[in-house]
Formats: sequence, C-alpha cells, structure tokens
Amino acid sequence: MTRHALLAVLVALLIVLAGCNAFGGTDSPTESATSVPTVRSTPTEAPDSPSTSAGEETTTGTPGVGSYPPGVSADGISAPFSLASAHAGALENRSYTVRTAYEIRYQNGTVYAGDSITATVGPGDDTYRYRRTVRGKATGVLGMTNGSIHLYANGSVVVRRFVVGTNATEPFVVRDANGDPVPPHDVFPLAPYDRIGTAFSRLSNVSVERLNDSAYRVRATESATESVRIRAISVRNVSLETFTATITADGLVREYRYRLRGTVDGHAVTVTKRYRYADVGNTTVEAPPWYDEVLENATALDTTSTTA
Repeated sequence: MTRHALLAVLVALLIVLAGCNAFGGTDSPTESATSVPTVRSTPTEAPDSPSTSAGEETTTGTPGVGSYPPGVSADGISAPFSLASAHAGALENRSYTVRTAYEIRYQNGTVYAGDSITATVGPGDDTYRYRRTVRGKATGVLGMTNGSIHLYANGSVVVRRFVVGTNATEPFVVRDANGDPVPPHDVFPLAPYDRIGTAFSRLSNVSVERLNDSAYRVRATESATESVRIRAISVRNVSLETFTATITADGLVREYRYRLRGTVDGHAVTVTKRYRYADVGNTTVEAPPWYDEVLENATALDTTSTTA
C-alpha cells in the first residue's frame, strides 16, 4: 500500500471515530458511530432525530433568567433533540474544553474496556488538540487494546500521532489520497450533539431541580431501553442506577454522568461514563511538544511525497 493510500485509510477511520455513543444507544445500525451529525449544521433539529410530529414538544425562543433550557420542563425532558440542538448552538463559534471517560468492568473488577478523551477546541473548530486513550481487554481505536491517538489542528492542517505502550509513530500531516492536507473540519473527531438527544430520550422517572437562575440539574433512575451500545460494544439487560446532568438555561449540557448495570456476552458488567464541558469561551489551544518535529520534517515529507 502506498503512503498516500495508507493516509486515506487513516482519515476515513478518524472520521468514523467521530461517533461516540452515549447512554441510550441501541443495537440498530442507525445508531452506529457513522451517523454522527456534523458540528457545522445550523443548530435547529438534529439530523438523526425523530420527527417532532411524533408527540415531541418543540421549544423555541431565547432563554431568560429563570427559564428552563430548551427541551426541558418542570416535569422532565419534553424535547430531547431540541436540547441537543441548543447544546450545539451554545458551543458554536466558541472555544471550550471537553473531557469524557467511560469504563466497562466485570464484577471481579477487571476492566473490559476503558476510553477517555481530553480535547481543547478553538472557535469554529479549525484549531483543536485532541487525545483519546483506550485500555482494557476489548479492542479499541484502530484495533488497539491499550494506546492513544493524538491530533492537533493549527487552523489549516491536522497532524496526528499514535502511541502504543512506549512506541510512538512519527507525527505527520493528515493528507488525502491525492496528497493534499485534509481540512481540520473534515477530521474533527467531536460533535456537540454527541448523542445527547438519544441519551436523554431514553430516560424515565426523570426529575428536574433548579440550582439557580441559570442552571438546572436533571436526574433519572430508570432506563426506557434494555440495551445500549458503548462504542461497538453491546450492553444488554440494562438497569440504570443513576443519571445526573447539569444544564444551563441556554441548553449547554455542562456535564452528564451515569452508572448502569448490564451484561456483555452474558457476563455481568458495570458501566460508568462522565462527560463534561468547561471553560466555554475561555479555552486556549496550545500546540503539543511533538508538533515542532512536524514543522522540521514538513519539507522532507513533501519532497518524499512528490518523488514517490
């Protein structure tokens, strides 16, 4: 396989990795990682959401002091996909830091699968620094069971690096099959929707608590589905223990976390996940130390690509 063909495969895999299933996913192919809505969509209704004509209330208008977030009412979540759209809108053209972590453990404490992401994102999503780490027995990113993927976008190009154990690949610019740099937007591995609509639509026995004039806490103790997909792992016989979310009046889901029990291939497991957005509008994206190596080798890489 030529170098350009290899890079094209990596780009395609990175785009697939943009999908991060939240609690509430199903085994349906339509809930796979490839159906993630784009971050550049106008924040109206999520592309993969059900029609509002099916009984979902539509919430519109600019939130004011003391008003509930879009899609949220005193009785619970009235329009989960309106909430997801508002979340995307609250992040649009703003910098932010996002951290997420999930873990699936057997009853004896062994980690079957673990996955954590830390990313700093600049306004417009053209600059970002992203690190994703996988661990456990289950196969994770690009076939790894324990390793990490690193991305850095400087506004015009994206560089990537893989680390497995003590071995790291040489960082290089992500290019398409023609050897041209892939725009940062096309490699961006995060989506503000992040299955929020699907996650909140699968909750039952929901309560909403007003924390202050600009923030609310949502709790749920029951799941409306019997199975979920965490990445490509099917968790069945789901029993939700806790679900807690903090949402601002404008719809930004600052944090949600949950704990559930279920089975994977017939074995009892516990699943935990936490997702948090912070420093919205106040995040600075800094280049990683290994980015200097990319700059030093840029000319050599271009020369090699031209003469290959």
